[in-house]
Parts: sequence; structure tokens; C-alpha cells
Amino acid sequence: MSSNLVENFFGAINTISQANVNAAQRDVTIDAEIQSVVNIDIGEYKVSYQGNIFSATAADSTVTYQKGDKVYVLVPGGDYSKKKIILGSSAYKNNTTYSDLSDMTNFYIIKGPNWLD
Repeated sequence: MSSNLVENFFGAINTISQANVNAAQRDVTIDAEIQSVVNIDIGEYKVSYQGNIFSATAADSTVTYQKGDKVYVLVPGGDYSKKKIILGSSAYKNNTTYSDLSDMTNFYIIKGPNWLD
């Protein structure tokens, strides 16, 4: 009876652990910066993310990027050893929500209300 209980316990732990491992293997989209053009004909670039430089290929080879451009890069399964795909530009200043967020966060109150009176 005791060994059966232990087997069931460890089986449950294994099932939970496996579910967590499977959940961790999802695609990741990162915001990277173009470092250099490797092959413009096939849309291959060197991009940097958090101090690391790696290759990524544009999803649309007709779209070209230049050094310093900010791009969204898809990392399949969160595995950086797999082929990474540039999804498109992430230029914040061209995004309509950038100005909205900027308006909401770039302000200050010169003199606040007196909450004690």
C-alpha cells in the first residue's frame, strides 16, 4: 500500500513538472536591434538583444532594414539555437500608442493638492 502511494505521488509530481516544461517551450517575440546586413537578397541580418548578437531572417524578404532599426524577432519555442524570424519593425515613434503613452507618462504636477486639509 505504501509503495503504491509513493508511486502515485511521484507520478503526479512528474505530470505537473512535464506540464510546466511544455508550457515553457512557447514561441517568444523579442524587441531586437539590427546590427548589420548579412545578405539582403534573402533578408538575413545580425540582430542584438540584451547584449547578444545572432542571425535572423526577415519573414518578408522584400522589406529591408538598416543598422539601428528596431525589429520584432520571433524565437520559435524560446530556443535561440533555432532559426529566428524578423516579423517587422518595432519603431515606437511611428506607433500611435507611443504618443498616447508618452502623454500619459511624461508629465508632472507642479503643485499637488493638499490632502491633509
